[in-house]
Amino acid sequence: MKDAQSNTKFQFLSPSLRAVLPDILKNTLYVFSLQEGCLELLVRSVLWTPLKRAGSFINAMKLTQKLIYIFGIFGLLGLVIFGLGLTTQYFAYPVSIFMVIASLSAFSQKHSPYSVWNAIGLSSILAGLSVWFLNPAALFDVLIFASGIVPAWALGMVALNRLLKNSHFSDSPFAYRALSETQPKLSLLLFLSFLGLVGFPISPAFLGEDLLLSHASSEGAWFALPITIAFVINGISAAKVFQRLCLGSPNELNVNVIEEKTI
Repeated sequence: MKDAQSNTKFQFLSPSLRAVLPDILKNTLYVFSLQEGCLELLVRSVLWTPLKRAGSFINAMKLTQKLIYIFGIFGLLGLVIFGLGLTTQYFAYPVSIFMVIASLSAFSQKHSPYSVWNAIGLSSILAGLSVWFLNPAALFDVLIFASGIVPAWALGMVALNRLLKNSHFSDSPFAYRALSETQPKLSLLLFLSFLGLVGFPISPAFLGEDLLLSHASSEGAWFALPITIAFVINGISAAKVFQRLCLGSPNELNVNVIEEKTI
């Protein structure tokens, strides 16, 4: 009976390997396949961890430093563009870089849902602005995209304001607050704004994202890459906000707060 179960478990191996390999190596290969070749660890170390570190470096900078860099880069670029008589199309490149930077800031922000929400909104607006600089004829499509992003961002800010009223989120940022059970209506509003902000097909932003990527790829396939990356990171960051606030058990926050006070 045991041999039959073992043979069934290792069906993914060829009959010759099942007959030759020792049981220890069979079990090792079986566990390795269940872990998908440690793919999660590889993706985390190669992709997510560097992105979080980059975002943490950005968030550690003071607001004045960020403004100095932004205005300095745009001012210098503006002098070069207008001095050489170039088109404003070249403004699209630094704007797309700032778009990705805003997304990284949202991705690594853990202590303020407002900062995450604002960074996602800023990144989305910069995505539309970069496409408009790249192709001024795409203004109408950019406005379609913005007509879905701006209301979703505003609705999310209102929902966050009411959900976190008299609440100190930074005291226990990793606790699941289960507000979907205690405040279901406001949680639903936050969920709808989350869907609209990430371009789910309930708002014009869904169509707008496709239009932006279409214009970006038509001007240069490489230019669509940072916009795509920003959209993906924004979706993950917004989902983390909703997850921390609205999911979980109502008792978890109380337990975590008690544990933190006793430490």
